[in-house]
Amino acid sequence: MTFDSYEYLFVFLPLVFVLYQCVRNSALHNWVLVGASLFFYGWGDPYLILLLLFVSSQDYIIGKLIANSSNQRWRTALIVFSVGTNLLLLSLFKYGDWLIDVWNRFNGAELIPLFHRDMSLMKMSLPLPIGISFYTFHTISYTVDIYRRQMVPKTSFIDYLSFVSFFPLLVAGPIQRASHLLPQIARLRPCVSFRNAEYALFLIFWGLMKKMVFADNLGKLVERCQENMAASGAGIVLAYAFCFQIYFDFSAYTDIARGSAKLFNIRLTKNFLTPYFARSPSEFWHRWHISLSTFLRDYLYIPLGGNRKGAIRTYVNLMVTMTLGGLWHGAGIFFILWGIYHGVMLCLYRAVPFETFLERKFKAPGRVLATLIMFHITVFGWVLFFSKPDTFQPIYQSIVASFSGLGDGVPQLFWGLALFTVPLIFTEVLGYRRDREFIDLYPRLKLHYRVLLYVLIFYAIVFFGRRTGYAFIYFQF
Repeated sequence: MTFDSYEYLFVFLPLVFVLYQCVRNSALHNWVLVGASLFFYGWGDPYLILLLLFVSSQDYIIGKLIANSSNQRWRTALIVFSVGTNLLLLSLFKYGDWLIDVWNRFNGAELIPLFHRDMSLMKMSLPLPIGISFYTFHTISYTVDIYRRQMVPKTSFIDYLSFVSFFPLLVAGPIQRASHLLPQIARLRPCVSFRNAEYALFLIFWGLMKKMVFADNLGKLVERCQENMAASGAGIVLAYAFCFQIYFDFSAYTDIARGSAKLFNIRLTKNFLTPYFARSPSEFWHRWHISLSTFLRDYLYIPLGGNRKGAIRTYVNLMVTMTLGGLWHGAGIFFILWGIYHGVMLCLYRAVPFETFLERKFKAPGRVLATLIMFHITVFGWVLFFSKPDTFQPIYQSIVASFSGLGDGVPQLFWGLALFTVPLIFTEVLGYRRDREFIDLYPRLKLHYRVLLYVLIFYAIVFFGRRTGYAFIYFQF
């Protein structure tokens, strides 16, 4: 079941909301959330529930053992077991067969003659459990925060399971810290106010529009570029189109997740803040997929030493963090290269702060130039992210060839790119000027502007929304 399906919008979400309101003041309130979340997650693939329950149960028990122990060695052994098991399961499903393929390629090239064995028989061809990259991070944050004595374990397993499996964020985040979400889940919450319900519905409909009208049409444009990659300039359109597609697609999911959670008086952390207006790689990662970047900072970069152990160690920590961040997105060399690329950019800008120089030298024009430079650094990174071993070279050649002119049909592709980016770029500008997302301006708007927005959303979906859309991009991670 997906957020943009009729089943979710017109059956599942309204029904769960009504059931929850009937029991919200009783001990059954989180039983409703757990039941709904497991039903939502198991829709189409019920076996996925077993893995979710196993991971959740293990870390719930380990959290209690860690909290009740005063033996530091035992506590350390428990947290290592917990984190190690989670990462092992994640690696088994996400990277197992890919690593075997890599091994066999090295084996075929006889680069490792001492270990000349074909490992193909060990391939399990296991489908990637949807959402595993997200809910394993939820359970890791729970046990690690207990280990750090930053929170105490929950006495109610149902409260804890509600946190891990909460359906709005289960499949593609945003990643939530146990210390932030669990207290909200555990307490009895009042009925959502009319004002908050209105804002929640706006978040949902705005996200649907971004997904169906903009992200999915840009996805179709990306496909057309791939079909015409021999034409010079098609690679440039693809790079820009995918850059905006992944942003509109992922932020749309986050908008719908935040809106769905708000109907139950639960506040999820924001995941984006006009990221393409960043002036440096560091600022970009403060604005893009904020829940992941802060998770990696607090649970990987800082434990590695952060920037406290000298410049060289800081650069190493940045590279390790970003490389693993790239690998988290999927099993593939280009995901790793994407992570390495962003790690290099972070190190480069840390050593030579170009954006600071440009701002001091040229004031406002310098800030604009720094933003444009960083945007195109990001765009090239998305080319790496999008590419496969057999597609990167044609895209690169098409981009290079565009300097001598555009191929047939490419100008029309640019018009399509403008049609499905400019309207939302305008809203991004409005949000950036107020240091917030455009959707966060909604509660401040007067009634006639709100009505106008709903009318625009309705007609945009009716006339431009793709009925045969694409799955949310981050489902595959």
